[in-house]
Amino acid sequence: NFGSSSRRSQFCAPRSATNSPDMFSEAMWRMQSMLRKNSMLLPGVLLLISSILVLHEHMTSDRLDLRTFLTLVLATMVPLAYIDSVISSRSDPTGLLVNFGGRVLLLHVCFLLLRFRLFWYPGVFYLNLQNVIGFFCGSAALLIGFLSLLTMKDVQYVAVIVAFAIVAAISTELVTWGLHLARNYRRELTLEILGTSSEYVEILAFVPAVWTVFITGRKDAAPMQVRPEQAKAAALAFFTFLMGFYFLEDAITAVFTIREDTVAAFAHVLHFLLLGDVSTFLVMHVFNPDKANMTVLQRMSDAFLGDCNV
Repeated sequence: NFGSSSRRSQFCAPRSATNSPDMFSEAMWRMQSMLRKNSMLLPGVLLLISSILVLHEHMTSDRLDLRTFLTLVLATMVPLAYIDSVISSRSDPTGLLVNFGGRVLLLHVCFLLLRFRLFWYPGVFYLNLQNVIGFFCGSAALLIGFLSLLTMKDVQYVAVIVAFAIVAAISTELVTWGLHLARNYRRELTLEILGTSSEYVEILAFVPAVWTVFITGRKDAAPMQVRPEQAKAAALAFFTFLMGFYFLEDAITAVFTIREDTVAAFAHVLHFLLLGDVSTFLVMHVFNPDKANMTVLQRMSDAFLGDCNV
């Protein structure tokens, strides 16, 4: 919500003086109606822009680090786009969040722990601080929102994903080491394996959410029985951690790097917008189910004009 009723009245007051706000409001509601009918529109646009960035850099740039980063961002956006496009059509989004939220947060804690290998590298104080803050905040979100909901099955599920990521990282780095052996490959292999593992776990962090949302569309699943206060605590913990951490990871980083690395900064913004839409939908569905079928543009319009009748 962007403000109190007094702020909204400031937007509503001029309506009696002119028809222009009425026309604007009607146009906004038409746009909202279109977006409601096509839930793939917003995530599809963000994915398309991100894909264009990746393709453009692969064709025009010789910066391997930037190409790798953009590919990583695109890979993490794909599961988010799927969730964003279909979760509003499921009968029990709150139950889905309770089901997958703990697993998603636990995977975030795991890849942030693997990022601690950056302590062996000089000159990355901000990254280290960001990862430490994220690790402890993610752990706190788990304890506050999902401690009573996590089961041993959830832990085993996450352990399998992390193990798969580590095995894939070891294979990747060993192949890279073998290919560069004749060129005096001097990178610290253990640290590189940890770094690649953290990237792979990060890519897979929302796989539990994708799988949970997918299987509920394949069969009629009974709503998960959870007390309202448990659901609200889980939703707040999930939303607060993801938006807080990725505000540092994406938004703040984009501000700091926009001048020297505009493309990377733009990719951060795209990722943050998509993640924000998913997270906001989920927390809104718990606290206000009647308005939980709105995308970002719809929520912004509702915040300003929601109490104003055309």
